[in-house]
Amino acid sequence: MDARTEDKQPEQWLDTADVCAGLQLDRRTVYSLREQGKLPFSQFQHRVYYKAKDVKALADGLAAKSPKSEETEMINPSK
Repeated sequence: MDARTEDKQPEQWLDTADVCAGLQLDRRTVYSLREQGKLPFSQFQHRVYYKAKDVKALADGLAAKSPKSEETEMINPSK
């Protein structure tokens, strides 16, 4: 094994139930995000899987756009 492959960790994949639980969304919302191209996915034997890093990126994006973060900006505009 050479140095290039030693540092690589195996990709972690999540199914729809994992994504729903982790993001606290229902299945339909996850499906809509997938159809809009906001959540990349792969399909294997009629099951849908998502890369954990893609789900995290989506979660970070949703958190940044949440009304709660906008409310905080309005209270503390100096940030």
